[in-house]
Amino acid sequence: ASATPDPDVSIERSVAPAGDLPEDRVARVTLTVRFGPKTPAGCYEVTDRLPSGLAPIARTARWPEGEPDAASDAIYPYLVEGQRVAWCIAPDSKRRDFRLAYSARVVSPGTYRWEPATIQSTIGAERLTATPPLTITIR
Repeated sequence: ASATPDPDVSIERSVAPAGDLPEDRVARVTLTVRFGPKTPAGCYEVTDRLPSGLAPIARTARWPEGEPDAASDAIYPYLVEGQRVAWCIAPDSKRRDFRLAYSARVVSPGTYRWEPATIQSTIGAERLTATPPLTITIR
């Protein structure tokens, strides 16, 4: 809460399906990252920590119910460990926008606080930006 957001980096999280999650579904999570023109080069670590009602799962070629992968241009995480999902992305002169994606299965019903996803420069710890926290309900 005390960190000043990096003005050159933005991050947004979206979850599908929107609204309450049914307990028999898999959620699709997409993080959209945009780097401004003054963003220093280098790796930026993106981290998302799922609430205890969800568990990240490995990428599959298709989403459940036979739907094509809606984030086909997405980058999938290099790390899925416990509730933590992570990527390392590096902006350059050709690419400033990134879509990061993963799936999560419902573990247990309830209402949960989903802590902010963060993006932080690996060479300058003060360069940190986060999504707002999210409350999700699994029925």
